[in-house]
Amino acid sequence: MPEPAPQLEELDAAEAEATPLVIPRLLPLDDAGQRRIDAALAALAADGVDAGNLGSLAAGYDRTYLAWSALRASKRPDHDPLVERYGLGIAHYLTTATDLRWGRVSDAFGVEIGVGSDRDDDFLVPTNLVAVRWMNGETGWVAAVVGTIVGRRAGRAAR
Repeated sequence: MPEPAPQLEELDAAEAEATPLVIPRLLPLDDAGQRRIDAALAALAADGVDAGNLGSLAAGYDRTYLAWSALRASKRPDHDPLVERYGLGIAHYLTTATDLRWGRVSDAFGVEIGVGSDRDDDFLVPTNLVAVRWMNGETGWVAAVVGTIVGRRAGRAAR
């Protein structure tokens, strides 16, 4: 006989007050982070991808994902370096096309290279943006998603 599902416990007001809330913030980029960015941009350039050109990033991502996914699972290289490469390439593009700047995003999940704005509380961990779509096998998304971010940042700058 299966065990009954555990009941969720409600927090009373005092317990809720005592529960720490992690407020995301943008910390300065450190040397190790800058080296990771430099390595990712160099790897993209070596693959013929211009991280300053959204069309080049989009085509490069799709080409890389499709080549990787076409391999038998046992023959595929680790996808983490590829995800980081494109995540940091997208972030580079965003730092040139918007007011977002490099930093380390500190949130409930830890600290990771990201971009953010001094003007508002917008932060983005670009490797997360790429990793979720990589795991879902999505292609054709880079230009639309990154273009939307650029458009929204431009709209906020106009306010």
